[in-house]
Amino acid sequence: MRSTNTARPIVLTLFMLLAVAVKGHQAHAQSVETLTVAGGCFWCVESDFESVPGVLSAVSGYTGGNTKSPTYKQVTAGGTGHYEAVQIRFDPTMVTRKQLLSMFLRSVDPTDADGQFCDRGDSYRTAIFTSGADQTSVAKAAKSEAQSALGQTIVTPILPATAFYPAEAYHQDYYKGRKLVLTRFGPKRQSEAYKRYRKACGRDARVLQLWGMQRLSQRGINNGPEVMKWKRRGNTPRLFLLRTGRGDQKRASCTSFKSGITSAVPLRVTISAAARLACASACAIGNPRSRPDST
Repeated sequence: MRSTNTARPIVLTLFMLLAVAVKGHQAHAQSVETLTVAGGCFWCVESDFESVPGVLSAVSGYTGGNTKSPTYKQVTAGGTGHYEAVQIRFDPTMVTRKQLLSMFLRSVDPTDADGQFCDRGDSYRTAIFTSGADQTSVAKAAKSEAQSALGQTIVTPILPATAFYPAEAYHQDYYKGRKLVLTRFGPKRQSEAYKRYRKACGRDARVLQLWGMQRLSQRGINNGPEVMKWKRRGNTPRLFLLRTGRGDQKRASCTSFKSGITSAVPLRVTISAAARLACASACAIGNPRSRPDST
């Protein structure tokens, strides 16, 4: 009898702990949201968003068409109606849907209706997929703000979400894969092949040309200092205004970036790799938005 009485509190405690754990898991699951976008090559979109604080996962796949369970070969051949897309799962307490959409529109060329960069065809077009009036309203607001900031018509459509089909396993996390693949540059690791493809396709160069420093300001959500704006003499930037993680504003010149150093030495402010790259590129080529289109 004594052993039975002793066991009851222990069992009750275990059930209570289990109930708390289940409730916590359900609350976390309810807080996770999903955003699906198409931005050309899904390797690149996946790579861009998996590094964003608050993003839990990014899965490459196909959506928007009628063919069930399509293959990569079918989608790129045309006729399925599907886009190469990425489904992003995120924690809205860390990053909002509107912030992600703002980042997305500034990571692509939303003025191109026929593909993205070197990838042409229907499957490489941009799109935002939404479920319900609230998501559609947020998407429209983000698109309107981006169009106003860019000063050009954004042709990226906002479409009703349909079935999303994950792409083949070899497409997932391709940008950091270690398998050897045969490329036009010879045998390369997937990660190296991805870098060479992205550079050859002109993705980053075109985005920098189109969006300039706006591209940078979107990458720094709760993630350290980023570029707010620049002042220039003619077409060449002379001074960058930076915002630190503490909200302070600091200034830096082109000389802080040209040598590839990781900080603006006079300011003792560490600059993110993305900001450093864009500032160095801007210093070298001038304000991208002041130059004629290269495409």
